[in-house]
Amino acid sequence: MSAQSSKIFGSLPRYLTRFIGREREIAQLKQSLTAKRAARLITLTGVGGSGKTRLAAEVARAFTNHGAGENDAPFSHGVRWVGLSWLTDPALVPQTVAAALGLREATGRSPTHALLAALRQAHLLLVLDNCEHLVGACGALAQQLLAGCPGLVILATSRAPLNMAEESVFPVPPLKTVDVGVGAAGTYPAQGEAVRLFLDRAAMLETIDTPSAYLENCPHPPATEALIEPNRPASTEMR
Repeated sequence: MSAQSSKIFGSLPRYLTRFIGREREIAQLKQSLTAKRAARLITLTGVGGSGKTRLAAEVARAFTNHGAGENDAPFSHGVRWVGLSWLTDPALVPQTVAAALGLREATGRSPTHALLAALRQAHLLLVLDNCEHLVGACGALAQQLLAGCPGLVILATSRAPLNMAEESVFPVPPLKTVDVGVGAAGTYPAQGEAVRLFLDRAAMLETIDTPSAYLENCPHPPATEALIEPNRPASTEMR
C-alpha cells in the first residue's frame, strides 16, 4: 500500500446505545479471525434484525482499539467498513469497496485491479455489511481479493452465505429471552440477553416506566418485542 494509505482505521458505524450481550460470540470471532490458521472469510448469517451488523461492528471495533501503528495489532493496516445496504447494482460492488478505502478511479484500470494493487501487501480486516442482495458479486470480489492479497481477512454480514469454498459461516441467532443458570438448588431461569437489552433501552426513555420489577420476578420472561408489539414475532435487533 502507498504511504498515504498505509494505515486504514476508522469508518466504523457509530451507535448511541450500549452493546448488550454476545460476549461469547465476540470472543469466538476474534479467535477465528486471528488464529494461526485463521478463516480468511467469515460470514455472519441470520434473519433480519438478529444483530449481525452490530455484532460485526463490535468485533471490528475491538481490533481498532490497538491503535494505528502498534506492532502487536492483529491487522497492522487497520479495519475498513463497507456498508452495502443501499447498493442495488451488483456491478458496482468493486467500485463501492474501492471508494470506501479511499482509492481514486484511474483511467484504464478497473476498481478490482485497483483494490488488488492497494491491498496486495496489506494486513487488513475488511468488513462487508449487508451482502444478502449482492451475494454473487460480493462472493466473486471476495474470492479475487483473498487470492491476490494474502494478508487480507474479510468479515461479511448477510442473511445468506456467500457460497464460497473458503467461507466460514457463523450463524447469529436472535438474543435469548431466558438463560438457564445453575445454583445450589439446581437449574433456574435467568434474565436473558434480550430482556437485558429491552431494559437498557427502556431505561433510556424518561417517559416510560421500566418494567424491571415484573421482569426480574417473572420465571419465564416474555420475548422482548412481544412487550412492545404483541402481534409481532419475537426477535431482537441490537441498534
